[in-house]
Amino acid sequence: MQRFISIGDAYSLTEAEKERVKAVARARTTSNRGAGVNDAGIGPSSGVSKDMIGCGAEFAFAHLIQSNFDETIEPRSVARGEDEGDTAYRGIKIDVKGTHYPNGKLVVAPWHQGRDQGTIYALMIMTDRTPTFVFKGFALPNFVYQFPSDLGHGPTFAVPQERLAEWWHLDAFNPRCQEHEIIVCLDCSDPHFG
Repeated sequence: MQRFISIGDAYSLTEAEKERVKAVARARTTSNRGAGVNDAGIGPSSGVSKDMIGCGAEFAFAHLIQSNFDETIEPRSVARGEDEGDTAYRGIKIDVKGTHYPNGKLVVAPWHQGRDQGTIYALMIMTDRTPTFVFKGFALPNFVYQFPSDLGHGPTFAVPQERLAEWWHLDAFNPRCQEHEIIVCLDCSDPHFG
């Protein structure tokens, strides 16, 4: 049974988990470059470094909600509809974003717009070299796209941490359970968006 996650929940990777995350991150970077996928990340970090933070964020989030870490290596294209998110939370796919900046924003690349229906974004911040990751909140796509930005690497969308929501506050963005006709039904294992 998955558990609820709250802003501020944190998870520190063990040494074994850190090595597992590094291996997946390196393999993803190699696979992406080998398939001709450009490093389209937003920011100055190298592909491997970004992939390690991203994989670590995904692993920590999955652990916090008691879900499986997706160790898929093959490139998945948002444009071709191949990206099913990083994990699922109460039946809804989650795209986990990670950063090492303490005041980092939930950053979503512009090519996701219009291709992320049914996705919820989550932000994890890596706080130290352990590494420890802290959950900072959720946002739905229609909310994310209200925050156009340019962080020095071209147009993107960037939601400040203080604008992210707890799971039970997502009713402000109007996800609805069709069966029970209430906002974010906690009894429903597969809530739907209205």
